[in-house]
Amino acid sequence: MIVRRPLFFTIALCACSSPALAQLSPKPELGLWETRTKITVNGRDMLADMRAAQEAMMKSLSPAERAQMAEAMKAQGAGAPAETDQMCIDAKSLADWSDSKARLREMEQDMPGCKFEQMSMSGSTLQFKGRCADPQGFTGDMLGTMTMKGPRAWTSVYTGKGQSEGRPMDMRVESSSRWLAASCGAVKPER
Repeated sequence: MIVRRPLFFTIALCACSSPALAQLSPKPELGLWETRTKITVNGRDMLADMRAAQEAMMKSLSPAERAQMAEAMKAQGAGAPAETDQMCIDAKSLADWSDSKARLREMEQDMPGCKFEQMSMSGSTLQFKGRCADPQGFTGDMLGTMTMKGPRAWTSVYTGKGQSEGRPMDMRVESSSRWLAASCGAVKPER
């Protein structure tokens, strides 16, 4: 099965920047956050599969080609697919997240062919659903839940059932985020 890589990284990114964080209680603390993500498609760990394929490809190259490829990937900011990512939440980004409808529209821009709507939000939990119709990628239904575990932690689970390139697809994205420090250091807020 061929899976378009951008879809999964977009979903992972959305897990990091889930809609309506500022409306959930408690609000996340400002500063540097780390998110761990696991993506499974039809029961397979996609990030592990991508890392293994990348390692196999690199091993098939000569040492000179391997060095050239590593340098090219570094220059483009690419590397092995990561299960851990960092993000910075500053006052402006927290304020930007206060409108759940705007965040859902932003997710739609990141995932063309998908439409999302908020199902419910109570206290520390936000639930939403979506429908994707991408003939070259995922077509099906998505459900998501994001829960604040306190001002320094949140979790999210996104599931999707449908198809990709005519083949059945059952995906699950699980993320857990935790606050690391008040200062974001070199990590810039996303705008």
